[in-house]
Amino acid sequence: MKTFSLLQLSLDQKIDRRDLEDASRSVTSVSRPDCAMLHRQLFGIVVSNLPEDEAQAFQAELSQRNFPTLMVADSDLPLLQDSFQIQRIELQEENLVFTDSIGHSRIRPVAELEFLAAGVVSRLHFKSVWNQHLDSGIESHGAARLVTEHELYEESEMEFRLDFFFSTSPERQHASACAESTIYYQEAPLRLGDTDGLRELATAMAGLLPAERLSSYFRSHASHPSYRTLRNYQNEIRWYLHGLEMPVSVSC
Repeated sequence: MKTFSLLQLSLDQKIDRRDLEDASRSVTSVSRPDCAMLHRQLFGIVVSNLPEDEAQAFQAELSQRNFPTLMVADSDLPLLQDSFQIQRIELQEENLVFTDSIGHSRIRPVAELEFLAAGVVSRLHFKSVWNQHLDSGIESHGAARLVTEHELYEESEMEFRLDFFFSTSPERQHASACAESTIYYQEAPLRLGDTDGLRELATAMAGLLPAERLSSYFRSHASHPSYRTLRNYQNEIRWYLHGLEMPVSVSC
């Protein structure tokens, strides 16, 4: 069955969560609790995977609440290719030179660059730790024994991402600055807390493309978009790419 998504006409559009919940009464695929998540993830794509009749009904209800949307077949909405991470970025005349963490370099012509995205993303990581302690036990009559326990836990980490999209393979590459990763631009190390340095990098990269091929991070020097999840960040990219009608490869 063909399914559809509803897209914002502009990223500046806002809707109250209660209005979103009221509009959802017209469709069975979107429950009231779903609306809280949809409202938090409102970065271009309002909802996906709706049957055509429900997408049309939801669109009509949203329009009545001053929130017009664009209805798009899910098959026409670009999916993002897996990204290859780079660590070093050099700008040399008409080329970008990318180097990964093990020293492999690749020259990417600026003429093949089609879109740039950037932002600060909150990433949830699953981490583990091994703990050891002495356990004498309640009924122990001898020496305490050494107990080893494996503990799994979730940890939220902030990450600055800079994503490059090209017309040739590999279509997508990104650089990351976080607690465990540093970006080097023209040999200068840039860490997550180096706000001015990261903005300088973004400004230099933004000069390579016209404004319509840049994500919201590049639109204003006062803008510092932050995304609660990687999905929000990627949905905004997909929204931009659809608007550009770029020939982006779709993953199977």
